[in-house]
Amino acid sequence: MRLIEISKLIGPNIYTYYPAIRVKLDLEDLDKVESKEVERFNSKLITLIPTLKEHYCALGQPGGFLIRLKEGTYFGHVVEHVAIELLNLIGHKVNYGCTRESEVSGIYNIIYEYQSYAPAILAGKEAYKIVKSIINGQEVSMEEIIEGLNKEDVKASLGPSTQAIVDAAHKRNIPTIRLGKRNSLVQLGYGIEQKRIQATISQITSCVGVDIACNKNLAKELLKDMGVPVAKGDMATTEKEALEIARNLEGKIVTKPYNSNQGKGISLNIKTDYDVMNGFKLAQSYSQEVMVEKMISGNDYRVLVINGEVVAVAQRIPAHIVGDGEATILELIQEVNKDPLRGEGHSSPLTRIRVDEAVLFLLAKQDYHLDSVISRGEQVFLRETGNLSTGGTAIDKTDEIHPVNKQLAIRAAKVIGLDIAGIDLITPDISQPLNNGRGAIIEVNAAPGIRMHHYPTIGKSHDVAGAIVDMLFPAGNSGRIPIISITGTNGKTTVTRLVSLILQQADYQVGMTTTDGIYINQKRLLKGDTTGPISAQFVLKDSDVEVAVLETARGGILRAGLGYDESDIGVITNISSDHLGQGGVEDLEDLADVKSLVIERVNDEGTAILNADDQEVVKLSSRSNVQNIIYISSQENNFILRKHLAQGGTGIYVKDNRIIINHNQKEIEVEDIREIPATYKGIAKHMVENILFATAIAFDFGIDVKLIKNVLNNFGGNHQQNLGRLNIVEIAGVKVILDYGHNLAGYQATLEVARELEAEKVIGVIGVPGDRKDESILEIGKISGEYLQKVIIKEDQDLRGRKEGEVAELLASGVNNAEDKLEIEIVLSEIEAVKQALNEIEPGQLLIIFYEKDPAGLLDLIQTELKLKEKKLAEILVTE
Repeated sequence: MRLIEISKLIGPNIYTYYPAIRVKLDLEDLDKVESKEVERFNSKLITLIPTLKEHYCALGQPGGFLIRLKEGTYFGHVVEHVAIELLNLIGHKVNYGCTRESEVSGIYNIIYEYQSYAPAILAGKEAYKIVKSIINGQEVSMEEIIEGLNKEDVKASLGPSTQAIVDAAHKRNIPTIRLGKRNSLVQLGYGIEQKRIQATISQITSCVGVDIACNKNLAKELLKDMGVPVAKGDMATTEKEALEIARNLEGKIVTKPYNSNQGKGISLNIKTDYDVMNGFKLAQSYSQEVMVEKMISGNDYRVLVINGEVVAVAQRIPAHIVGDGEATILELIQEVNKDPLRGEGHSSPLTRIRVDEAVLFLLAKQDYHLDSVISRGEQVFLRETGNLSTGGTAIDKTDEIHPVNKQLAIRAAKVIGLDIAGIDLITPDISQPLNNGRGAIIEVNAAPGIRMHHYPTIGKSHDVAGAIVDMLFPAGNSGRIPIISITGTNGKTTVTRLVSLILQQADYQVGMTTTDGIYINQKRLLKGDTTGPISAQFVLKDSDVEVAVLETARGGILRAGLGYDESDIGVITNISSDHLGQGGVEDLEDLADVKSLVIERVNDEGTAILNADDQEVVKLSSRSNVQNIIYISSQENNFILRKHLAQGGTGIYVKDNRIIINHNQKEIEVEDIREIPATYKGIAKHMVENILFATAIAFDFGIDVKLIKNVLNNFGGNHQQNLGRLNIVEIAGVKVILDYGHNLAGYQATLEVARELEAEKVIGVIGVPGDRKDESILEIGKISGEYLQKVIIKEDQDLRGRKEGEVAELLASGVNNAEDKLEIEIVLSEIEAVKQALNEIEPGQLLIIFYEKDPAGLLDLIQTELKLKEKKLAEILVTE
């Protein structure tokens, strides 16, 4: 058994609509071997991970997986369940998984959902090791494995506050994207509607407000100036200054750093000069300047203010233990830490109590040590502050806070300038007004933790994360922008480009992904084939984008899923033979299954736009849950179209050479297809189809028909608008077609246009990507031989696993299979092949170039060579 690779599917994919991990596993000699056939495997596995007994598996009941083990199941399936259970054991709530054999016998794809990427990847690796070790009779330490997974989880998972906000966003169907791998920066929403959060700091949180809150002395001065009650005291930079300040204050003293958090460096209940100096030294280890204040007596409360409203209040209780008359303090601490709600750092509702110097120091002040046994019912505090991060607990007091105290907390947040603020105040009773010396506000915190409000030890939970989301996205704001996703075998790029142009003319800021790059409006920001999920997220992360128009290719879907959770318009242009034999796609049905994901993930109120002329596309109509389907057809009498229109549906079709929109059973005329430059007077039938799709998308989007017509009347007149897609250059009586025909349907469409142009001779520079099946390459060669009078065969620079010359020889064999024999030359370099063809071409003739990449460079070369040819021809005429 061999682990080939582990990867993540970042969005909806062919296995599940949720992010998932894919483990590619070669079972080698264990292929078709069942679990029951390996001696004692089942019993060893269940002994090692007894919680696997609870797995449902396909039987739909607890113990289902155990039954499958006893009946006998393949080891890929076992790895799947072990990986899922490892994640469950570290607190991740995941249960979906599936195991599918790939197109190669013995190699399996194991799929399971995940919450956090890094620990989920590690879980897959560990699951593989566990199963392999049991088979080989090797020892496995589950304790070490779980410890490693927990460490990875702590490093990689979102913090509790961030995770709570993300969960709250998902409840409102607001999409989220994590920014970075090991931090808690998250984007809520898409494009121009996005808001970023990190813990409880949002992108609208004032930077100045945060800076003020971090400078506790400055914050205190501002609060005091605005009439908010604060503790008396001052700043000290030396022990002498600290002692002078303390002696001028009556009662107990507090020393603390001016800029720390989570209770770090704070000393309470200081009575003597000696303790003042020790407290000063501790505080100064965190900041040069130290605050020396009069200690306020009372309970410690945290008031959470969001957007000018108090949403939750908690009384914080410092970490403590309660004696039983038998156990030592250390044993009592260990018992408290066994609480399943406690974890390391901020990973759980409560934090485990850590024994450190601060704990030992406080115990010593109470005349205790770790081995002390305290009497039954006696409470011993281990920390002086109530921070949850140091093991404290919380009691909900939201319903008890006095209105005066509410207004003081709101005022304090406003004075500091924070949209989200944690107001710390000390008072004997929060239900009594904080005036007449009954307490004070001691701190205003930016990025306040919200665990205590979601998971109070006593009292009811409050959805403060939901309040933060509601502040960022008021009612009616979903955080979404319109997403238009376009897939199909051919035409995707042209449709995407044309739709983008129309929307830009309607004054939308458009983000677009295509096979030649990512564009924001017409500016290309990234060059290359950008039709996968990472490119889609590039657009969705851009804060200028109002509409995303995404070319969505088969390869990206198979490799990593979709880059978005749902779209508003999903389009399938056509489905024909291409990429067969790759990624488990063996036939048209498999290809259709992959592409159908685009319409499956259209939201319920969205639209699926389908090709009524393509039977494979029509079959997919049932895959989508949308109520609104638009069919396009180049034939007004198409049966599927007519049936759809009769039922009140919308259709876009050609009637008497005119594009017609039929909506609510009324016909709206758009334009004569012969007037649209990209159709070349209507002879480019595949371009007509692309234009029908773009018209359908724009109309469904709500664009005015007049604007659609205006854009169509200019589309194709400039090669840059649709670079590399049926670009026709005519100079000196020579016509050259430049096109990206990379499959049989693409070749046929372009060659049909060439036939309509009626040239004296048609020469073709042809090539095919090397990852196509031999039969496909031969077929493209054959059809080229049937349309062309001469063929120059080149090869792509990227051979895609083939040997040099291998694809060229296959194409040549295909050309020779045509009925009429013709001249064939093999020039492997694309540039050299094009140069030779341009040198040979004569006036009245037509050259077709099916390129691999760099259409802009090839267009420049074509125009330069033809102009030279034109100049030479003119010189000859003058001489004669």
